[in-house]
Amino acid sequence: MSLFYKNNSSIYHVHIPRTGGRFITQTLVGNDYEVANHTCDDDVILYGIECYHLHYPLYEYFEDVPSSLQFAVCRNPITRFWSEFSTVAIKRQYTQDDIEPLNEYENFCHWIDLERMTHHYAKNWFRPQHEFVSDKTAIWKFEDGLGRSFRSWFYELTGDELADREYSYYGDEDTELNPKRKEFTISKSIMDNVCKYYQEDFKRFNYDE
Repeated sequence: MSLFYKNNSSIYHVHIPRTGGRFITQTLVGNDYEVANHTCDDDVILYGIECYHLHYPLYEYFEDVPSSLQFAVCRNPITRFWSEFSTVAIKRQYTQDDIEPLNEYENFCHWIDLERMTHHYAKNWFRPQHEFVSDKTAIWKFEDGLGRSFRSWFYELTGDELADREYSYYGDEDTELNPKRKEFTISKSIMDNVCKYYQEDFKRFNYDE
């Protein structure tokens, strides 16, 4: 999550993990926005959470954030979960056998809750997306792209026209582009578990389960 300044105005990006946050930062910086470093430095911690991935209402403690225009990018809970989980699976060298227990909802919940409390507490991975936003957060959907349509929406939101430029970084290239992702499959049971665990996200952001 980053606070950006331009022409005496400010805008705050509520960064939900695995929704193209670094790409958005590059886009805004490439369009002459200045970043308040204390809101985007992974070394800055608030209540144990990296400031880059703070959820609501923690980011409201920063100066200028409450009065700034705020926006977030949300993502289909199933593909967002798979982006997070497959990244973990690659780094830990999981096999399909390691994934099998997640077909049971109790095991699924235990795995997610343990990750949220331990390995990914600071990065806020696996936290439901609706817990990041407030009633004043403008929402854009990841599935609608981060190109021309996003820039048009951003213009309607802010009155600022973003230039059409190429940016080199889109997500975690070491894992997003890793061919090992294709070795993992998500079963119907796991998808059902995702829908159940993140049911509030499906409702809040109008995704079909």
